[in-house]
Amino acid sequence: MKVPFNKIQFLHACISFRVFIDELQQEITFEIENPDIRPEFEAIKDYFIKILKKKLIAAQIEIRYTDKEIISTDASSEDIDKINSSIIDNVRFEFVKKEILSFKGNPEGSTVINTLDNLLAKERDAAGKIFKSEQDLIDDILNIKDSKHYYQLKFLSSQHLSAVLKIRFVLKPFSFLFLLTGEKKYHIVWETLNSEEATYIWHFEKSIDALRKGLKEIESILNDIKATSKLDYLRKEHDNFSRVIHDYTDVKSGFTAWKGVLEQKLD
Repeated sequence: MKVPFNKIQFLHACISFRVFIDELQQEITFEIENPDIRPEFEAIKDYFIKILKKKLIAAQIEIRYTDKEIISTDASSEDIDKINSSIIDNVRFEFVKKEILSFKGNPEGSTVINTLDNLLAKERDAAGKIFKSEQDLIDDILNIKDSKHYYQLKFLSSQHLSAVLKIRFVLKPFSFLFLLTGEKKYHIVWETLNSEEATYIWHFEKSIDALRKGLKEIESILNDIKATSKLDYLRKEHDNFSRVIHDYTDVKSGFTAWKGVLEQKLD
């Protein structure tokens, strides 16, 4: 029989669906086992429909019963068997591309600096279940995009103080704000995903109050850069600002040089 995909429910290591059986005049629940399936996939069911290209799944069902009772039920489906780790990765990638990398923002109320919650207001529950941490999200983004700053972003995300501050996202150009620490100061690092921009670093006193004010300062700076250009900002002297220029001639040696210069600035 054919079962609408939106009628199935994702459970632990199986899916279930209910079917009304005319001969028995009652609704019966069937389960199909699949060790790769988890309950959190329920929140992104539509993406499975897109990847599998199926609005209906083909299922074979069997019921054993007597006049008095149902003895057993069984179900199988080649469509459900196709859901494996590769399909699940593709679903996650589709989710990221649609909900994050293609995010257009609210034209009336969007901000320059966003948290993951801001970006996924409608999909917050799904994102929270799919991505156990912001690091998981960044790993998926880096796998999707051919990032010019792949090694830099991997390094910065590994050093980010997630216990102090959530990673911030800037949409245009798509980029990240990480919080790093030195012996004396906090450092907020702005790195783009795929545009040839230098790494911008702002340095603040190591306190939550200074960090809060620093984020407001950076948002104002990014708004100004968006309205004018980064050249206007760079022409002026800024006591708490520095940057690291990228060398794109060789990816790995360029990253090594970049990392050395960055670490010198993190006092």
